[in-house]
Amino acid sequence: MRKLILAIMVLTGILNASIFEKPDFTKVGTSGATFLKINTSARVQGLGGAFTAVADDIAALSMNPAGLTNLKKMSIAFNYTKWISDVKYNYLAFGMPVRFGAIGIQVGYLTMGEMEETTLLEPDGTGFTFDASSAFVGVTYGRSMTDKLSVGITAKVIREAIKRNSAVGYAIDLGTYYRTGFKSLRIAMAVLNFGTKMSFKGPDLDISYVPSEWKDRYNFAGTALPSTFKTTPYNLPLVFRMGIAYDPVNNVRHRLTTALDVLHPNDGQEKVLFGMEYTFNRIFSLRVGYKLDPDRLWDEDEDYTTGLSAGTGFRFRIGKALVNIDYAYYNNGLLGNNHFVTVGYSF
Repeated sequence: MRKLILAIMVLTGILNASIFEKPDFTKVGTSGATFLKINTSARVQGLGGAFTAVADDIAALSMNPAGLTNLKKMSIAFNYTKWISDVKYNYLAFGMPVRFGAIGIQVGYLTMGEMEETTLLEPDGTGFTFDASSAFVGVTYGRSMTDKLSVGITAKVIREAIKRNSAVGYAIDLGTYYRTGFKSLRIAMAVLNFGTKMSFKGPDLDISYVPSEWKDRYNFAGTALPSTFKTTPYNLPLVFRMGIAYDPVNNVRHRLTTALDVLHPNDGQEKVLFGMEYTFNRIFSLRVGYKLDPDRLWDEDEDYTTGLSAGTGFRFRIGKALVNIDYAYYNNGLLGNNHFVTVGYSF
C-alpha cells in the first residue's frame, strides 16, 4: 500500500496548478515532425494514449521501449490511421524476445493527397501539384535488469519531404518499466524524440540572385549568382512521459486495467491521459480513454468530448499463432474524428 500511495503522490505532484491555469503564451507549433506524436496502435488510442506503464505488447516500441521486454513471442503489427482530412498514417512494427532481452524494428509513413501549387505571382495556381510526406525508422533494444526493472532504448532516423525538398533528423527514445511488487502496480517513464534539429534542403530552395547594389552602383549586367535559401532549423517533438497502471481485477475470465499518464512536451503544456480496458476471457476487449489537453481547454469552440477515445479488440488463435484485431475512435475536436485499425500477429 505504501508503494501505491507513493506513486499517486508523485503523479499528483506533477499535476500542478499550472495545468489548469490559462497560460500567458503557448508553445504550440514550436516543433516539427509532429507525426511522431500520433499513436501507432488502436489499443493505445483506445486507452487515450495512457500506455507508458501498460506497454505489454508490440505497441511498446513507440511508447516505452522498456516495455518490449514484456513480449513472450515474436510479434508483428500493422496499424492504419485515418488522420486529419486526407492525411493517412501507416505503421509497421516487429519485435521478438532474445536471449539477452528483446529487440524490435518499427517504420512509420505519413502521406497526404496532392496539393495545388501556388506562388506569390500566381496565387490562383500554377497548374502543377506537389505532395508531402513524413517517415521514420527505429530500432529498439530492451533488457530486464532485475525481475522488477526493465530498460530500453530506441534509435530513430526521421525524414520529412515536401515537393523536391527534405529534412533529416536523428533521435533516441529511452524508457524504464518498474513492477513495484504491490499486486499488479507498474510505474514507468520514457523520454521520446530526444535528438537533433531538422532543416529543409533541396533544389526548390536554389535561386539565382544579383544584389540590387551591384545593379545600382556598378551597372552590373553579368551572370546571376547561384544562391540557396537557408531554412530555419526546427526541434523534434520531445516529450517526457510518466505513467502508472494497475489491474483491480485480473482472473481467468475477467481483467480490468486502469492507466494514468502525464506528458510534459516541449511544444505545449502538460497533458493528462486516462485509460481503462476490460477484457473478457482473454478474447474480447472494450476500451475507453480521455486526453486532458490544456492547450485546447481554453478554446471555446471545442466541446467537452474533445479528447475522448473509445475502442474494441478481438483476439483469436490460428494454430499456435495469436491474431489481434483492434479498432479505436478519437474525437479530435475541430480537426474531426480519427479512426485507427491495427492487426497484430504473434507466433
